[in-house]
Amino acid sequence: MKNKKSNRLINMKRCINNALFIRHLAVLLFLSYVNLAIADNYAQQTKLSFSYENISLKKFFKEIEKQSEFYFMYNNSKIDVKRKVSIHVEQLTIYQILDKVLRNADINYEIINKQIVLTPKGRESSENIMQKLIKVTGTVVDDSGASLPGVSVVLKGTTEGTITDLNGEFEIDVPNTESVLIFSFIGYQRQELVVGNQTNFKIVMVESTTDIDEVVVVGYGTSSKKLLTGSIGNIDAKEIQETATYSLEGALQGKSSGVQIIQNSGTPGSQLAVKIRGTASINSGTQPLYIIDGIPMTSGNYAQLGFGGQGIDASADINPNTIESITILKDASAAAIYGARAANGVILITTKKGKAGKSTISYRSYFGFQKIAETLDVMNATEWKDYVNTFNPGFVAGLDPRISTDWQDEVLRIAPMNNNELSFSGGNDKTLLYLSAGYLNQQGIVLGTAMKSFLYGLTLTIN
Repeated sequence: MKNKKSNRLINMKRCINNALFIRHLAVLLFLSYVNLAIADNYAQQTKLSFSYENISLKKFFKEIEKQSEFYFMYNNSKIDVKRKVSIHVEQLTIYQILDKVLRNADINYEIINKQIVLTPKGRESSENIMQKLIKVTGTVVDDSGASLPGVSVVLKGTTEGTITDLNGEFEIDVPNTESVLIFSFIGYQRQELVVGNQTNFKIVMVESTTDIDEVVVVGYGTSSKKLLTGSIGNIDAKEIQETATYSLEGALQGKSSGVQIIQNSGTPGSQLAVKIRGTASINSGTQPLYIIDGIPMTSGNYAQLGFGGQGIDASADINPNTIESITILKDASAAAIYGARAANGVILITTKKGKAGKSTISYRSYFGFQKIAETLDVMNATEWKDYVNTFNPGFVAGLDPRISTDWQDEVLRIAPMNNNELSFSGGNDKTLLYLSAGYLNQQGIVLGTAMKSFLYGLTLTIN
């Protein structure tokens, strides 16, 4: 079971990796073109301000890098970066600032694609320094040895970088052996590598379960989970168990923002109206689409109780204690999968399944009472007689004042409710079994109303 699950995850990741590689490649080509086109404009248009007394060139260069996208490249042994300078400028270009700072120093500079290359005057040119860059190559693979396309490779402290090709290979130039490369990819832990004296590497990316959990598949793509906290709601078995409820809708009540549960009547087993982010349709109902273990369920009334058209919903046959998790899709991306049926939202239900290993038997029971919150304050027989005779003298006569009936007390009652559930879970590597049985006896607060249900469930998984 674990091997199959792992293979499915690997296949899913490879599909995502290929799609991300194509996207990253297109973005990289576009950014490369844009970078070449605007690099000089950036140097001409960027205005910087500094005010320092007796600051070393090294610290001053660091300040420039902090305030801009420029970064410096130089040879420590040939450039005196400990030299002290004083600079007070406001809103000047990088050319004007460097001309002032390096005016009395034997240092030449050249700006190449936001790289500022420093060379001693009368010595090697910037082209020579660029030619001395170290070319680093390598291959990036996952823990199974499969190549990973689209992995981001960035020179730490700069914006220079590349991505791996379809074979997981990369090539990048670094200024020295102390350079650090950062490897990052969705679903894997970020890694840093010091180049040193080696020029060819094989990088093995380690899976990050935390990162992969933060990705949610919506419609025909993926999105960051932190961006979807308002459009997707999740309820696990622990939250459901905390509520003594006998219905699916009761398990949803108050658990997710934007989900409104309305009980239209107090009839036992009556339908609860579910509205996700308001009413999406006037004539076609407001009930969402229920998907149970991948199978759509028809919701709505399937019985009339005879009390003002009150109905019983099909979801009343779902035992909430057999639910492992509930996912609520609230936004329009659900329509990309389920079509027009998802106009009112989608509720995905995953039921509990057997677990390999030691067999377990669970029993859960609760008992409670239901009563009307508040009754109407009505007249007794004498008060009613006096009230009527005030407007129609003599209309009511011969009424025995000793006999007075409050029909609310005669019709309403404190109604008991009892729910019992028994479940069995077990299995081995090849067969998993989950068996459940439940009995609900809910008496209504109105005499003559009640609901008794026997719910059975069997989930058998054979690998």
